[in-house]
Amino acid sequence: MTISEVIDYNMFYKWRLVVYLIFISTLLTSCTLLSKEETLPPPLIPRVEAVPLKTMIVEKGDIAQYARFYGNVTTIRQHDLYLQIPSAVLSEHNIDQRVNRDFANEAEQIMQIIQQQIRVEAGDILAVFTNENIEKKTAPLQRAVELARINYNAAVREKEEANVYYTELQEVAERDRQNAGETYEAMQTLYQIGDISAAELTKAKTEYENTVLDLERDLREAKAAAENSDDIRRESINLAAAEEDLRNNLDQIESFVIRAPVAGIISFYTDLFIGDTYTSDQLLFTIAEESSFYVTVVLTEAEMSLDNPFTLGAEVEMSARTMTNSGFGTTNFKGMVVMATNDQKKAAASSKNTIMIEAYEWPEQIDLTTPNIEVRVVKASSHDVVVIPLNAVYMTGNYSYVRIVEEGVSREQPVELGIISGIEVEIVNGLTPGEEIALK
Repeated sequence: MTISEVIDYNMFYKWRLVVYLIFISTLLTSCTLLSKEETLPPPLIPRVEAVPLKTMIVEKGDIAQYARFYGNVTTIRQHDLYLQIPSAVLSEHNIDQRVNRDFANEAEQIMQIIQQQIRVEAGDILAVFTNENIEKKTAPLQRAVELARINYNAAVREKEEANVYYTELQEVAERDRQNAGETYEAMQTLYQIGDISAAELTKAKTEYENTVLDLERDLREAKAAAENSDDIRRESINLAAAEEDLRNNLDQIESFVIRAPVAGIISFYTDLFIGDTYTSDQLLFTIAEESSFYVTVVLTEAEMSLDNPFTLGAEVEMSARTMTNSGFGTTNFKGMVVMATNDQKKAAASSKNTIMIEAYEWPEQIDLTTPNIEVRVVKASSHDVVVIPLNAVYMTGNYSYVRIVEEGVSREQPVELGIISGIEVEIVNGLTPGEEIALK
């Protein structure tokens, strides 16, 4: 190879290297420009794209943002039932024995009992006890009442008979008085015409006066007997005393019958076995009164100080997962806050960081066993404003936009957001009712 050929060959590879370096430099520059273009703000001229499949017309509506908490069902009124006598033997009861088994602790037993959902109505018989010492007194007391009633009725009859006798005696005495008077007058006539002597007239007068005295005495005694109520009062007192003794005995026997004082759920009962003896210091049943059920929410210290939306009288929405005929479902209901405090120090001092909520209408599906009641309190709300689905909004950092559809194509439209709920968002600026927007 000649010198000139060697020179030409070296020059050729030098130029190839220069071209290659220029190509690499150009490629790197292009990549840098592309990366910078991605960080640039949105173009001033909105991009126009084909209309997506789903669109909607913008309308006005209401929107609310909720603070969400979880609570449990509780009751503020419970009724503890005991025997009203020192001791008695159980003869019958109407409580499900399925929960009568060994438990790890009392809390587990109570939870098992509550889960049985043994509902009772006011007056339902829960258990019946017996006490021979008290029950064997019933028959003698009943006989005493019967005897006292017989004596009282006899006294009443005697008084009635005395009244009848006095009335009849008045008529007889008046007739006898008239007859005696007529006889004496006849004797006076005979004396005047000389048919009888003065001695005989004197005797006739004495007989008349004695007859009148006897009639007046009999009338006084009959009247006194008719007006006398001492026997009736005495027998009435005896009868009342006998009836009171019997009533006390029957009340004691009735106290052997344990009845539900209110409608509710049995939240506790001791194991009951027929034939066993129970005493008055044993708690037999506890009835949770259904009419006093509440939803309680226990707030943390952070919630009390930073984010406590509960105020006395505030309306709240509640829901819980419950069993229905077709399976599990969600039961929704509303209520009102009946106890709340916004003062963290007072709450800590008085243990009143528990919010109590009373339901307007208590759903049948909600009871003491219902866990995790969701409680929603309105934090912010707007009415008659532009509201669209949240899935219609595109958000990039602090920049939000929607895609407005016009004449078959969509374009990007910046918007200002307001209240955001779970699935909807308020549009403060950027949209007007009647516009059509695209959904994602």
